[in-house]
Amino acid sequence: MSDTNQDEAGTRRGPIAEALIGVWRLRDYSDVIEGTAVSYPFGQDPDGLLIYTPDGFVSALLMARGRPNLSGSGFTEGTPDQYTSDGKSFIGYTGRYDVDEAKLLVTHRPTVAFAPNMIGSIQQRLVSLQRDVLVLTAEHVQAAGLPVTKSRLKWVRVKAACERGSDD
Repeated sequence: MSDTNQDEAGTRRGPIAEALIGVWRLRDYSDVIEGTAVSYPFGQDPDGLLIYTPDGFVSALLMARGRPNLSGSGFTEGTPDQYTSDGKSFIGYTGRYDVDEAKLLVTHRPTVAFAPNMIGSIQQRLVSLQRDVLVLTAEHVQAAGLPVTKSRLKWVRVKAACERGSDD
């Protein structure tokens, strides 16, 4: 039995790539910098969805819960301070992904993003997958002389029946 499958385009996918396909809900997002306490950029109860499609697309939306509404009735009617606050508590991008099965790495390549500097970047995440729990770990290199930040994001698979009703 083969440990890879093919999609419609004939691209071979291994067991990790197969297991990633679907919708995932964010349960935990923490940053660790060597020598400091763990921090929670979006608080201890973040929300988000991560979607992997069989044909190689990824979409990631993450946010802090409890963000205040913008003033006015539309998304273009906030104040500069509101936009700054909301921008610091939201990550969103979509693009293509691929998996290096041997290195346990998934690479996201954003083509559309809330933060323009993400477009065209390479976002690598170490994959740890235990049934319906996915943990992605990313290392972010800082300016020279500063320690590396490790982001750890824990996701839980969303089941089809739960999409209609409860959270998951």
